Amino acid sequence: MENVWAAHLAQLRDSDQARSLGITLALAAEVLTLKAEVKRLQIALGETGVLSHAAELDAGEGDAFRKWLQREQSEFAKALLKAWIETDEAPDVSAIVQAEAAIKS
Repeated sequence: MENVWAAHLAQLRDSDQARSLGITLALAAEVLTLKAEVKRLQIALGETGVLSHAAELDAGEGDAFRKWLQREQSEFAKALLKAWIETDEAPDVSAIVQAEAAIKS
């Protein structure tokens, strides 16, 4: 992962947020594992027309699966961690809010 990710993730000081991220990552690992298993089965079935244990294992070692897994891991990680590593798309309006509060005071 990029260094910028580490810098953002290092700012997780709130224990609830850290626990939430930990749970999310654990569940995401399970999802990715299941997606990879389904993809291996699809490749094995598509290449052989028959699904056997040997065909499934061969599909897991094949080029098609390796390329898919590499791409999927990268996209999956970026999508999963987006909320923690990207700034909010909304503009920072705190100065406006403070100015309005000062006017009302």
